[in-house]
Amino acid sequence: MSIKIVVLASGRGSNFEAIHAACQEGRIDGEIVGLFSDKEEAVALKTAEKYGLTHKAVIAKNYTDKIMYEKALVEELSQLDYDLIVLAGYMKVLGEHFFSFCSGTDYEYSSIFITEFSWTTCTETGFRIWGQIYRLYSTFCG
Repeated sequence: MSIKIVVLASGRGSNFEAIHAACQEGRIDGEIVGLFSDKEEAVALKTAEKYGLTHKAVIAKNYTDKIMYEKALVEELSQLDYDLIVLAGYMKVLGEHFFSFCSGTDYEYSSIFITEFSWTTCTETGFRIWGQIYRLYSTFCG
């Protein structure tokens, strides 16, 4: 089973490139189907273009508030067929709207993400993500 991955990245994209390389080398049984960034100048966008991947910047300041921003990101994600969202150095804190849309989707994310959430939020919306990550790492890493 090849897993279809969407990556969210904010900067250089070194995590994105590592995931891409792992997919290409067969260390991850998957393929990246898209990359989104919250920064127009993110090098990761140029790298995704070089690889021929769907890519786009969704910029928070272009929306009236966080909910509208998340709604726009969700709209972009809904255009793709994916199994896993990877927040690879994605520096925006995502909220309830994003997670309610992505219910049932597996996640991987950088450490900044979990530190920005309260423990209450983690237990209500994000705690099950840890179990899914554990399962995914077990599958990919043995």
